[in-house]
Amino acid sequence: MRQPRSVASPKVIAPRPQAAHGCLLPIANAAWLGGHRFGFLNHVRDFGTQVDWVAAGESRLWQYNLHYFDWLRQLDFPPADVLDHIGQWIAANPPFNGTGWEPYPSSLRLVNWLGALASLPPGHVPRSVVESIALQGAWLEANIEYQLGANHLFVNLKALLFTAAFLGDGVGQALAARVVPRFVVELGEQFLADGGHYERSPMYHAILTQDLLELRALSRRNPGLLPSEVALKLERFLQAPSNSPRAWNPQMTACFCSMTQPPISRRVARSCWRLTGQGRDAEPSARDGELTSRALPASGYFVAKRDRDMVVFDCGEVGPAHQPGHAHCDTLSFELYVDGRRLLTNAGNYDYVAGPVRSHARSTRAHNTVVVDGMEQSEIWGCVQSGAARFAALCKVGARARRGGISGCARWLSAPSGGSHTCSNGRHRRLNHRFER
Repeated sequence: MRQPRSVASPKVIAPRPQAAHGCLLPIANAAWLGGHRFGFLNHVRDFGTQVDWVAAGESRLWQYNLHYFDWLRQLDFPPADVLDHIGQWIAANPPFNGTGWEPYPSSLRLVNWLGALASLPPGHVPRSVVESIALQGAWLEANIEYQLGANHLFVNLKALLFTAAFLGDGVGQALAARVVPRFVVELGEQFLADGGHYERSPMYHAILTQDLLELRALSRRNPGLLPSEVALKLERFLQAPSNSPRAWNPQMTACFCSMTQPPISRRVARSCWRLTGQGRDAEPSARDGELTSRALPASGYFVAKRDRDMVVFDCGEVGPAHQPGHAHCDTLSFELYVDGRRLLTNAGNYDYVAGPVRSHARSTRAHNTVVVDGMEQSEIWGCVQSGAARFAALCKVGARARRGGISGCARWLSAPSGGSHTCSNGRHRRLNHRFER
């Protein structure tokens, strides 16, 4: 891993604290529990009168969540406490040292700070906070996570664009000019033809879709920040099939590689309509009792729904070949919901800490698919790495009418070569029928 680079803070002449006003999605889940008490990953800690930002004894992901400042978005978080929490962080986290200064938590924190500060009355942002934001932005630009790529790199670039809007003329404009070209490259590479994120994880698709929504809102509030052709690309991805509220049932959550996020939650869908001005949904609603389906072939997900029943199939690649860090052994797995309740589910993502539970969550056995000859579908090693996929992951989808108790359209989904994939002379072919209840 490369050594972080130290930087000097740029001189900010005319910051724009209102640049991110109304650009962030709120959250309803309670991570901040009042005062200096926080709950992440089902574990609550009360720091008493002052936050201990080191949070010794907590897992690394728990510490990360503390430094994200996502809880500033909570609907019940008092605006009067924003500067208190930000000031405590600045005082306790000297530049370039500790977990809080790592690029990923720095990226999320910058966006969350800027959104929260934009809700304060004009003139209420202290100079010390402005200088800290400028320094964090300069440090982040010098330590962009090119070596990790994927969602880390995209979030780095998003944070720098938010920072550029805040810094305003001069420093901010120069920063945007440096960031936008790489942002355009990542936008084109990381988002597929159907709008899905190329890591092919519904959890990360939801997170990155939220990033697109907030960047679109930032662009609208700050004309000129993004060139018009880049803003049009954002709009195009947000209107793609994978982001339609009909692609996923907002009342249900698919658990493919998921920790806490649904693929497209009702909150994200509502905010998409609000932030992009697209209206509720351009597509007609399904009639009661009507079977609807949606194919997302680039992402590799196929969804069939009727009323409150839904089935989701995963028939795509496990992720980009150069960055399979979030991959699970879930080829040809599925999840089934009956009357709005999850009936058959994958294990989801327990944590990022190496250990038996983490290993099981990524294994073939933890998903609704089969183990062939005792082998994993992919080489899973470490806690966030995987090697070559043993199973072909591309799929073909078609429909055929069947007789014998099956009415209407039966949809089958499988891997290439006639719907089979081979591993150690074994074959797995999945044929899915629709039966009337």
